[in-house]
Amino acid sequence: MLKFDPIIVHGGDISGFSKKIGKPEALIKDFSSNINPLGPSKCVEKIYYESFALLKKYPDPQARELTQVIAEKLLLTTDNIIVGNGAIALIELAIRAINPRKVLLVEPCFTEYRRLAILNGAQIDSIGLNPQEDFQFSLEAIMDRLDQTDLIILGHPNNPTGTHLSQEDLLKLIQKVEEQNEFLLIDEAFIDWCPDQSVVDALKDYSSFLVIRSLTKYFSLAGIRIGYAAGAGFLIAKMKGLQETWSCNALAQKLGITALKDQEFYDQTQAWFMTESSRFFNLLSNLPGVKAYSSKANFFLLKVSSHFNPEDFWMRIKREGIYLRDTFDFQGLDASYVRIALLKEEDNNIFIKTLEECLVSYGAFHSLSG
Repeated sequence: MLKFDPIIVHGGDISGFSKKIGKPEALIKDFSSNINPLGPSKCVEKIYYESFALLKKYPDPQARELTQVIAEKLLLTTDNIIVGNGAIALIELAIRAINPRKVLLVEPCFTEYRRLAILNGAQIDSIGLNPQEDFQFSLEAIMDRLDQTDLIILGHPNNPTGTHLSQEDLLKLIQKVEEQNEFLLIDEAFIDWCPDQSVVDALKDYSSFLVIRSLTKYFSLAGIRIGYAAGAGFLIAKMKGLQETWSCNALAQKLGITALKDQEFYDQTQAWFMTESSRFFNLLSNLPGVKAYSSKANFFLLKVSSHFNPEDFWMRIKREGIYLRDTFDFQGLDASYVRIALLKEEDNNIFIKTLEECLVSYGAFHSLSG
């Protein structure tokens, strides 16, 4: 039976994790939520402290200034942009606006896709990514299912695997979807970690797909909930017609504008990510008993060896105050997998040391080497 729960548990619940393992929140290393550890930026911090007066005012119901900034950044018009209370709210709006009978997912993927589609009355068709192929996407497999679906939802890159269709293949899919009068929702919540793979520029030529982005991850603004979608004017208008009034609060609008204009922070994060992601992945890859899957985003999927009891193994890590994202609620994954975020070098080294100590206690270096 396929898993579905109308209430989904995500990472980032530090309070709940603290109570579960009996450690103070201050001692928890949160590897469960994929937030840029370098942010928020100094510019955002400054504007935050200067924005107290906004609390007594209603926000702009149309988020005009923020919408204009996004449109200029993407070289689109404001009619192509909708701002909302985070990416999940916009995914829900898009599904309601498109109202598909059948939705195609490539799984494991962000669990909200399945939940929101089912809540809207859609049937789910699913393509399973193969761990033996490192969860790589297959354009052919997706093309083969196009005649059986109304809407395809893809993570680009995908959560929790960090993989994605190449930009070339995704553009081929967009063209085919357009020809068959279907629709494609592309979740680019993590695209800032691999910006060269974005397909948002294709919106100038095609009207059958929607791009959704979040300011949560790269800009470290998870606490204020802010995201946006870019698409054809007719779909954006329909989404706006379904959207609640004041869906983006005043503080979120102000900080979102500041974050998107802060090119220095963006470039600094890129430089850090390229170095630390590679270093951390190499360390993970050299450990026996745990497989790390390559990722284009700021997280990695890990799988512990079948020689060990996975629940016990990962719980030992957690008891040391390391908050991991369990993956048993993802289609196609089980308790042997966890997802971990990329943090600063010091915290990543703590994770490697804790993982090594756990592997030593299991005899991994002796039993699995040579």
